[in-house]
Amino acid sequence: MQNLRTQELAKILSDASLRGFDPYFSAAQDALVETARAVTRFQPFNSSHEGFAVLQEEVHELWDAIGSNDLVEAREQAIQVAAIALRFIAEMPPTKKYEPREKEDSCRS
Repeated sequence: MQNLRTQELAKILSDASLRGFDPYFSAAQDALVETARAVTRFQPFNSSHEGFAVLQEEVHELWDAIGSNDLVEAREQAIQVAAIALRFIAEMPPTKKYEPREKEDSCRS
């Protein structure tokens, strides 16, 4: 399964339309470093409710930084939001296989 994901990622990244994707790799690296730090400091989430509460707290801190127009702090908080989201994905057992959605007009990602 992991090898299939690696192959799929390599195929996607070789697509010429992804030129200029370096800032996203850098952001993902920052999020992974923060995830590793959090995993070594804190126990796994006990439930999806706990994971959601921690994620919600980080989003609130991001919103506060945005409201203060502190973009340096907002970036740091966004990295923490991403790290908690990664922990949530990794620590909550999936109930079904993830299937990527087709691009939708309402989706900004």
